Amino acid sequence: MIGRLEGGAGDVWRQRVAGSAKGRALSRLGRTERGREAARVAVRAADRTDMLTCRGDSVMALAEVLFLVGHPREAEAE
Repeated sequence: MIGRLEGGAGDVWRQRVAGSAKGRALSRLGRTERGREAARVAVRAADRTDMLTCRGDSVMALAEVLFLVGHPREAEAE
């Protein structure tokens, strides 16, 4: 289902939402590397915009993923 939400290259909002959701889900399933990468992709997508809430939400999702996978210091840095 998340794959359908990812959207095209220019659909930053969907990329951000899908990447954040995918990162959280994968992290909770123990697939830590894929979860971290999905969350980082969401941050990179959001960074291409001037939408501050979009950017903030994606960074918060990445921090949550990092905390879930056992990297609390890295999460705090985000």
